[in-house]
Amino acid sequence: MRSRRDGLIGQEPPAQADRRARAEAAKTQGHATTADARADTRGWLPAISPGTVPRGMRGDIWSFDPPARARAEEEPLAELVEEALLARTLPNGGELVDVTAGQGTIARVARRHGVHSRSGDLEPGAPFVHRADARTLLTDPPPGIAAGCADLLVVHPPSYPLWVKIAGGYDGVEAYHDALGVLIAGPLGVVRPDGTVVMITRPVRERGAVSIATSYLADALALSGVTLAAYVLAVAPATSQDWHLLNGRVPQ
Repeated sequence: MRSRRDGLIGQEPPAQADRRARAEAAKTQGHATTADARADTRGWLPAISPGTVPRGMRGDIWSFDPPARARAEEEPLAELVEEALLARTLPNGGELVDVTAGQGTIARVARRHGVHSRSGDLEPGAPFVHRADARTLLTDPPPGIAAGCADLLVVHPPSYPLWVKIAGGYDGVEAYHDALGVLIAGPLGVVRPDGTVVMITRPVRERGAVSIATSYLADALALSGVTLAAYVLAVAPATSQDWHLLNGRVPQ
């Protein structure tokens, strides 16, 4: 679902998007080997070895500065938040699947810290991001995706206002919550026993009311047998940005 922020809204010509994505990758991955750079175009992003230890943040309330120059429809996480997420979930490296990868920002950060990643999106925003639908990830998997292939699954759907734009009209908060539940259920099987699934969302604020999706999503995880192990609130004090990160543990 988040994928459409990189294609349906403010879409660039494919050649231009590829050039921009490659330029960004070159800036953040300049110390990668030539073999690693070639691997990017084959659909998944290998870790740089040896990786560095990701920086963590203490507690369950994280403060960050929003990414500069990001388009509103991209809704990217700040690199500091992505790194802290990896420090919390994959401190020693591992395998990550991001099913709403957009431009692959999480994968680019992850590779520096010893994490191999497979990134999918309905509208890929980088050469290494597969075209994939989170809702049918295991029934129609891209190369490299299979049951139990990941230590960490990341699901970062669009916020409610962007989802309404994608849907082409107002469908209501309940329909949005249902869509989030499907985005969890579809790819959950890629997580190995004792692995982690992280759902990243924001409250729905409209018409003078606020709806919090976290309780609904916690229930959706529980129905799938996943235990909610941690809940983190990441906020940018100077702006209205706030991200709610639900960390679920898949049973052994």
